[in-house]
Amino acid sequence: MSFVNPVLETTSHVIANAEHVAIDTKSVHLLAERVSGFPPFEWDTTHHFAGDEETTAMYFLVLDAMNFCFWADAGEEKWGIVHDGKRLGGYFALSTALKRAFNDDPRFADARYLAAMPGEDLTRILAGHGRIPLLDERLANIHEAGSVLAFDYGGQFSDMIHAAQGSAQDLVELLVTHMPSFEDKATYKGKDIFFRKRAQILVGDIYGALHGEGLGNFHDIAGLTMFADYKVPQLLESYGVLRYSKELCRTIDSLQEIPSGDPREVEIRAASIWAVEMIKDVVFRKGRRMTSLEIDWNLWTLAEGKNFQRPYHCTRTTTY
Repeated sequence: MSFVNPVLETTSHVIANAEHVAIDTKSVHLLAERVSGFPPFEWDTTHHFAGDEETTAMYFLVLDAMNFCFWADAGEEKWGIVHDGKRLGGYFALSTALKRAFNDDPRFADARYLAAMPGEDLTRILAGHGRIPLLDERLANIHEAGSVLAFDYGGQFSDMIHAAQGSAQDLVELLVTHMPSFEDKATYKGKDIFFRKRAQILVGDIYGALHGEGLGNFHDIAGLTMFADYKVPQLLESYGVLRYSKELCRTIDSLQEIPSGDPREVEIRAASIWAVEMIKDVVFRKGRRMTSLEIDWNLWTLAEGKNFQRPYHCTRTTTY
């Protein structure tokens, strides 16, 4: 099977009809100048598990099943862990906590165990300061992934990857079809809009961690889009690439929650995807080939630890 990426196909409808978010072409070119000078992206092994390719792929399946929503409500302590004397928060806290679990306990690579993982086991590996949001939802996603692998793929995520026959986009389709928690879509002005952040980032993670070899050898990896979340849109807005309406600026600045599927949230995510596509095109015209996921990884890294004048938008969701 072969697919045109529905993320690009459907988000173009949002860009054509957006009321709260616009893309500034001049700022796209300015940021593309910086992106074109980035060194080749190096995969991070400090915060991620690295082992044989089958176990590594399973690690990223479990990680990205839980890779969403790390922000705390006002007045609450943000969740995090301490590792090697360093305080980690958000995504790196999750990836590192899970890395420790995979290193310490081989059951975490067992689909049957994942399908019935006790809640107290997940609570234990995520123990730290504060409380991670949506813990029950994360556990449910792990149960779903384990059950699907145990019943349909002989307990091996590698079997699902092989079924995609080297196609990143086909693997995304398999994930959202067989593990519905990986689906990520909204309705905007009467049309279904697909984002598929966690499904795409899972495929990208396997590709990056395995250096495009073995299970990570995808012939159409360039067909994936960026992974629309909180941090990259925040960076793009800080560089003037995304322009928000005054009403949206007030909402974000006051830390008001924007419901999942709200037109403003859909526009932020869609505009982020197309801004990165535009950056990619400019970089290509400058003589350098970069995939959307490479640009995303670099922008996300650039945003990590950066102090922004405007906070990121607050949407409580399991999709990112």
